[in-house]
Amino acid sequence: MAALIYAEIAASDSFRRIFLSKFFINLNKSLQIVAKDLFIAIIIVFLIINFIGQFLQVKGQSMEPTLREGNFILINKLYYRFNEPQVDDIISFSTQSMSGHIVKRIIAVEGDTIEYFSGTLYVNGLPINDPDIHFARKRGDIDYPFIVPEGYFFTLGDNLNNSIDSRYEQIGLVEKKQINGKIIMY
Repeated sequence: MAALIYAEIAASDSFRRIFLSKFFINLNKSLQIVAKDLFIAIIIVFLIINFIGQFLQVKGQSMEPTLREGNFILINKLYYRFNEPQVDDIISFSTQSMSGHIVKRIIAVEGDTIEYFSGTLYVNGLPINDPDIHFARKRGDIDYPFIVPEGYFFTLGDNLNNSIDSRYEQIGLVEKKQINGKIIMY
């Protein structure tokens, strides 16, 4: 009888060892699959954020009323690989003097002349703001008339009196290589 009980205990210990070893082998394989899938997902997200598009949340009031603080926007990072920036495009760009993404509207391209008279900004002689509605109190710290040099873009915030933009040396002109992408969803 004792031999029978011993044989049953030995068999159950052997069964437990086999079961546990198979369980841990399967668990290890499952964790490897999950880790591999997670790694692939992280690589895909990294590639999308750095090369295709990126969601951002608007901070500040410089682009009101078009973009309001707290709005989410999508930057198309591929757009300017195939197209040239145009007047009226809303872009995201980076500068050395400010951290993060800066969002502004292109109002002038190379060769355009910017002037400021009595609260109105002009591009090539045409007013860009109605002084009765959007009087531009701040002319910035550049000298007018200002001609946009080759390879550069002049940007403004839609909220002229609450925007640091190309009128100020802190931001200045934007080179194409500084542009992160075109804002396509707002």
